[in-house]
Amino acid sequence: MHVATVTSKGQVTVPKPVRTRLGLAAGSQLRFRVNQAGETVVEVQPVDLMSLCGVIRWDGAPVSLQDMDDAIAASAVEKVQQTSETDS
Repeated sequence: MHVATVTSKGQVTVPKPVRTRLGLAAGSQLRFRVNQAGETVVEVQPVDLMSLCGVIRWDGAPVSLQDMDDAIAASAVEKVQQTSETDS
């Protein structure tokens, strides 16, 4: 069992083994609920994918889906060729 202390500001440091087990990182959100037995349950708040919109910036020119598909196909062919050269 792990114990954490609440500061005068209401903050708690989640113990390292708990952070690791839950996969928590800076900015992770937790939700608290009380179940029917009266126990407090702490759960990791799932990330809303829409909240990630715009997180990665692209400074280049816009690329069409066809251009992306072509680049992926070319890369796949290149990897197959490299693999067959290594196996020979």
